[in-house]
Amino acid sequence: MNSHLKIATRLANLLDNRFQLGPYRFGLSAIINLVPGIGDLTDAILSLYLVWIAFQLDVPGRIMLQMVGNIGLNFVVGAVPFVGDLMYMFRRVNLRNLQLLQRYAATKG
Repeated sequence: MNSHLKIATRLANLLDNRFQLGPYRFGLSAIINLVPGIGDLTDAILSLYLVWIAFQLDVPGRIMLQMVGNIGLNFVVGAVPFVGDLMYMFRRVNLRNLQLLQRYAATKG
């Protein structure tokens, strides 16, 4: 379980928290989504890797559904020019999904 969480942590930080511009932190997701059309899809696919890790950890379906819902909301709103780009910078769906994984792992023991 520990190695899965390490991979999930690295991925979430890379996608949502890797770079800093002044007081703002952002990740690869914010950059990827600047590419019209395929940026949102690419980011969703990368984000779904955290769901795959959740599956590997036998996370309950309701938590995985919440993770997929977070990604789906980002994907849909991400299609809106400018608003979607800001959302990727500030909503940080991968860090939210990582927190869900970490909470589950903490209760699992």
